[in-house]
Amino acid sequence: METRKIEVQRTFADFDDFWTTAMLAPSTGPTVASMRPDDVELLKKRVRARLPADAAGRITYGAWAKRG
Repeated sequence: METRKIEVQRTFADFDDFWTTAMLAPSTGPTVASMRPDDVELLKKRVRARLPADAAGRITYGAWAKRG
């Protein structure tokens, strides 16, 4: 069986759009929901700092997976 690397990019309107979408994930949403509010705010701050926005505030996020 051949292994392939699949790369994708997705653009979000802004950080809030990214965060709202991320919280819909079956593992991420419940995990964050179980955290203390102060910890959630710290997490959001750190994630925001690692996802640079373009001049219009959009965030483009790349990801990849291997299939084989």
